[in-house]
Amino acid sequence: MESINLLGVNITATNYKDLLHILIKSPSSGYATLNSVHGIIEAQKSKLVQNSINQSTYALCDGRPLFWLLKQNSKKTIDHITGRVLMLEICRQAELNGLSIGIYGGTQLSQASCIQVLKKQFPSLKIDFTYVPDFLLFNQKEKKEVLEKINISKINFLFVCLGCPKQEVWMKNHTNELNCFLLGVGAALDYISGAIKSPPQIITRMGFEWLFRLLSEPKRLFKRYFFIVPAFIYLMIKEKIKK
Repeated sequence: MESINLLGVNITATNYKDLLHILIKSPSSGYATLNSVHGIIEAQKSKLVQNSINQSTYALCDGRPLFWLLKQNSKKTIDHITGRVLMLEICRQAELNGLSIGIYGGTQLSQASCIQVLKKQFPSLKIDFTYVPDFLLFNQKEKKEVLEKINISKINFLFVCLGCPKQEVWMKNHTNELNCFLLGVGAALDYISGAIKSPPQIITRMGFEWLFRLLSEPKRLFKRYFFIVPAFIYLMIKEKIKK
């Protein structure tokens, strides 16, 4: 697939239809990152994060500003691909095609709440692996055992819900040890379960989903967004001037 370089990060120019066709038609190993302005800025600060995104099978566009930039620079039909919508669409197709999924990350509550919603929407969906890691207690032996359990489960897709940039690095580090396709969907569990309210479509289309989230969780997200948004604008202007 075509990719567009934004500040040293190669973002895949694609849409839901083409992506789902490839993933469902021939499920294999590999991983997909879902990238917003947050991920692009994290990649400026860390070569490991940048490499984790650039080495992904698909570096998808999960952010309205990135979507606009890709649309300007590509002749393909491009979608703004969000973790919550992609997770639901893969679950829908997995149920129809007899494929199975797993969930790694989140909390016990967010996993249980999300699974309850998924089972209601997709009664025949096979959810054959779930795990909530405690990284404070996680040792090499336990990590190896968990990876083995993922392979034994024979799932086709593993939704990795660790947040950016932890999930990108985790997928890069373990993709070669796993026999399923990994998708870093961040807070998708909370969106699907309803713990985090999804913004109205008009807010997303206008590019103000970050502001919607900030107003919903000001204490947690204030520092992130008031650094990230200005930093991204500054770096893009600087890049344009250089050219």
